Amino acid sequence: MEEKVNKNGIGLVGLTALTVSSSIGTGIFGITSSIATSAAPGPAILSWLLVGFGFLMLVLSLNNLTEKRSDLKGGIFAYAGAGYGPLGEFISGWAY
Repeated sequence: MEEKVNKNGIGLVGLTALTVSSSIGTGIFGITSSIATSAAPGPAILSWLLVGFGFLMLVLSLNNLTEKRSDLKGGIFAYAGAGYGPLGEFISGWAY
């Protein structure tokens, strides 16, 4: 399977790495001990799989937007601005 790369050189693998690395700083290590003390191994593993699926959907969505609108610079903020105007861009900046 050939990986598509946009003009700036980031492809699906790079985008996946960026998304995963941004999630590590959000408490992934602290949450693990909390899950381990309050849940059995089955539900804990299921929660990791569900979160992984959510991140996969985020990566694929961002990859699709990058392929469709490679003219926009600024990532999520630029996509929100193109779709919803300046207010959408502002809200996505504060929410993301």
